[in-house]
Amino acid sequence: MQSRSVRVLFTLIPGAGHLSAVAPLARALQDSGHEVRVATAASFGGAVQAVGLTPVATGADWAGTPPTEDFARQSSIEQLRWLTGFTSGPQAAGLVELAGSWTPDLMVRDNLDFGAWAAAEELNLPVAVFGVTDTMPAPVAQLLLGDVLASLRSERGLAPDPELTSLTGDAYLDRTPPALANPYLAADTRRWAIRPEVYARRSDVMAPGWLDDLGGRPLVYVTLGTVVNRLLPVFRTIAEALEGRDIDVVMTTGDPAAVETLRPLPANVRTAAYIPQDAVLAKASGVVCHAGRGTVYGALGAGVPLCLLPLGTDQPLVAAACARAGAAVVCATTTTQIGPMAAPLTVPADLTAQMVSAAVDSMLAGGDLHRRTREIAAEIAAMPAAAEVAERLPELAGARRA
Repeated sequence: MQSRSVRVLFTLIPGAGHLSAVAPLARALQDSGHEVRVATAASFGGAVQAVGLTPVATGADWAGTPPTEDFARQSSIEQLRWLTGFTSGPQAAGLVELAGSWTPDLMVRDNLDFGAWAAAEELNLPVAVFGVTDTMPAPVAQLLLGDVLASLRSERGLAPDPELTSLTGDAYLDRTPPALANPYLAADTRRWAIRPEVYARRSDVMAPGWLDDLGGRPLVYVTLGTVVNRLLPVFRTIAEALEGRDIDVVMTTGDPAAVETLRPLPANVRTAAYIPQDAVLAKASGVVCHAGRGTVYGALGAGVPLCLLPLGTDQPLVAAACARAGAAVVCATTTTQIGPMAAPLTVPADLTAQMVSAAVDSMLAGGDLHRRTREIAAEIAAMPAAAEVAERLPELAGARRA
C-alpha cells in the first residue's frame, strides 16, 4: 500500500556531483506522488530544474565560489572548515524562514549541509541524512569541526551538543558499497543502504558522434569531475603520459573554454566539455579520475577499473577505501592526515607523466584489480535502488511532530 503523500524538503550543497547523487531519490519520491522541494543556492536553481525538480533559494549564494586557486591549495580539512563556516548560518536561517510558508514533513539533508542540521532541530523535523560524501564518525567531526558547529548551535539558540549525537539524523542514507565501507564506523541500525545511482541525463548534451567510432582498442576515460577540473596542468600531465600509446583517450573538462586552452593535444586524445558518463563507461577499459564519488561509484558499478589521483576534499578518503578494497590503482605523491587516517593525496606540482603512465599500465593489466572491480559491481547492483528507498522513507515523516 502506498504511504500518504508527504512534503519532503531536500537540502543541497550547490555542486553538480551533489545534485546528481540525490536526484534519483528526489525524483523517485516525486514520481510516487510526494511533494518535493530542493533548498539550495539561488544561482544553482537552474541545475535543479534541469533534472525535473523544484528549487527553493536558501542560504548564501556561493555556487562557484570555493573552487578558486586558493581553495584548491588548501587541505581537505581547511576546505571543509571554510565551507561549514561560510554556509551554515545563512542556510539555517533561510530554511527556518522557508518553513514559515512551506511546511515540510521530512527533511533529507546533504551530509555537508550543517545549516540544515541546525534548522531541522529548530523546526523539530525528522531528518534523513544523505551521504553524498564520506560518512564522518562523530569523534572525527568533533576534532575537525567541533568549534565551528558549537558556534552555529549557539547562534541559533540550540542547546550544546558536544558529542554531536544528532549528526546522522533519524536515518543515514549511505551509498557506499560494502567493500569500501569506512572501518572506523560502528554498526548503526539507522544506516540505510542506497545504490549509488546518478541522474545525469541532460537533454541539451548528447554524446559526440566520434565516440561511436572508438572501441577498436582500449579506451581510457579521463575526468576531474566538477570542482577540481580547473587544474589544467593535471590534464596536461595525463595527456603527456598517454601520448603515442595504442589506446584511445576521452578527456572531459567540464568547461568548454578549457577544451580550447588544452589544445593542441596528442592525436590519440579526444576532448569535450561534457559527455554523459554512462555513454563513455559503456566503452571504457579504464578510468583516470580525481577519486570523486560520482565517477568512482559509476565506474565500479559498470565494472570498469580505476586509476585515482585524489586532489582534495574527501577524495583522499575515497582513494584510501578503494586501495584497501583492491579496487583501484592510486597515483598519489604524498599522504594527508584526516582524523585518525593517513590517506593518499596527489599534489599537482609533484605529479609526473611517468607516474601516471606506470599507474595506467597497472590499471589496464587485468588480474586481481579487474576481478575486484567485477565483484564490487555485483555488490552495487544488489544495493537497494532509489525507488525502493523512496517507498520506505515517508515512514519517517511526522515522527517528531506532536
